[in-house]
Amino acid sequence: MKKNSFIFIFILFSLSILSNNYNYSFVLGGQEMGSVYFEVNEEERILVSSTELKTQGSAVIYKSTTIYAEDWKIKSNKLEIFVDGVNMGILNNVVDKNQIKNNFMGVNLKNYTFKDDFIILDNNVMMNDYFILMNKNIQGQTNIFIPQMLLNAQTQNMAFSSGNVIKTENKITVDYLGLQLIVEHENNIIKSVKIPSQSLEVKLIEEDKPIAGEVEVAINNKEVTIKSFDDFVLNGTLSYPELEKGKKYPAILFVHGSGPNDRNTSMALSETLIYKPFEILSNDFVKRNFVTLRYDKRTFTIVSEALDYENVQVEDFVKDAAKAVNYLRSLDYVDYNKIIVIGHSQGGSFLKQIDDIVKIDYPIALAPGIIPILDLLKYQMEYQLDYLKKNNINDPQSFQLLNMILEEANHVINLRENEGLTGNESIMGQNIEFFINWEKLNGDIIENFKKFESPVLIINGKNDLKTPYELLKNYESSLSQKNGLEIKYIENMTHELLNIYTYDLEKSLIESIINWLDKNMR
Repeated sequence: MKKNSFIFIFILFSLSILSNNYNYSFVLGGQEMGSVYFEVNEEERILVSSTELKTQGSAVIYKSTTIYAEDWKIKSNKLEIFVDGVNMGILNNVVDKNQIKNNFMGVNLKNYTFKDDFIILDNNVMMNDYFILMNKNIQGQTNIFIPQMLLNAQTQNMAFSSGNVIKTENKITVDYLGLQLIVEHENNIIKSVKIPSQSLEVKLIEEDKPIAGEVEVAINNKEVTIKSFDDFVLNGTLSYPELEKGKKYPAILFVHGSGPNDRNTSMALSETLIYKPFEILSNDFVKRNFVTLRYDKRTFTIVSEALDYENVQVEDFVKDAAKAVNYLRSLDYVDYNKIIVIGHSQGGSFLKQIDDIVKIDYPIALAPGIIPILDLLKYQMEYQLDYLKKNNINDPQSFQLLNMILEEANHVINLRENEGLTGNESIMGQNIEFFINWEKLNGDIIENFKKFESPVLIINGKNDLKTPYELLKNYESSLSQKNGLEIKYIENMTHELLNIYTYDLEKSLIESIINWLDKNMR
């Protein structure tokens, strides 16, 4: 019993599968504990899974990437373990002829020699069911490899063992180490995976089916260029539903956070999975009959085209956004008085500066910085260091980096408040002048929010490590002095607008915005 219990600890985080990408719920003892995401790239023979669970108050994510040869034999496997967004380690397994070579964070582990094909039962349970379907040699007595068992000296000898695979028309059964795994599938789509002895089930989350009579809203995308104040060309995407003649539509502009972000604020979650929050939001709003505009930040274009970065000023981002607002107002099918600007992080902090140039009818700030940027950097570093300590996370590299940035921030803040800055200082490799101009432009961010004539929505995730919700809480009473200003805190949402369990855009974010607009938009 003890042996099976141990196996379960490692196997329960293992599930993923089949065809393009799918989402699953993770149910243990009848209670939903988390989710599983799976993506397959058949052309490149790459399968990626991500299992997210909440355990003892922490969010644990197991991400696994398996690469196959053209004949669907395993070439390599990589398992990454995250606790509350912090990478705790990477386990690599590479097939070299008839050997599996294993390495964890630069430390070589026990290697295994094999004769026949094998399957991996780890974060790849459902992924390898796909492998079983594709590799016709997998049937009956089969080698089974459980990489996580390599991380414990007491279980290393159990990491490579044998099992039995039985395949029927819509069912696969795998017996191994006293456990039985039951996979039910239909048309090469996994419907469920069960380990009955552990009361464990992973179930496919079916896509919402259209309600009878409901009309699907088409999403039209158009590439546009906007000439900014200095003739710099902003490349963007204008998205809109099927337009009715004479009808005016509310329009949404998305404004990026700091850094050279593209129009979608794209970021890589794995080798094959690119997360595009602005695109996801845009598509959802268009389906609700909004026009949307998102554009490449000028720093993205500058970096992409190897242009001169030296003369970029922080106020350029504000003026670019203002030009984009004017572009939306120039469209004859856009309601001139229903312009919504959704600013993320830095973009949320600059909403009032944009409003001072071109009126924003409905400003929405997502995870905005609400104190001067140098003070925010210091707060971030202290918050993240405290977070690592509270959660007993032993990550020397992160501690070193955070302490280094904190030391730089403390140094320049001390100079700013006492001796004065010369302009030659730097922080994180960036000349301090950029941050000085940023602070001057921002002014008092709390007072700026209170100066809006229009209603304001501020949203912060409760799992945000960059603009923590506790910081916003400190200023809640002051912000509440502004009539029509609403603050919304969202459970399980990170600074990147990700849900810590589904590893996808937090769904309640869209509903929170829509509900607020329904209440305030006239």
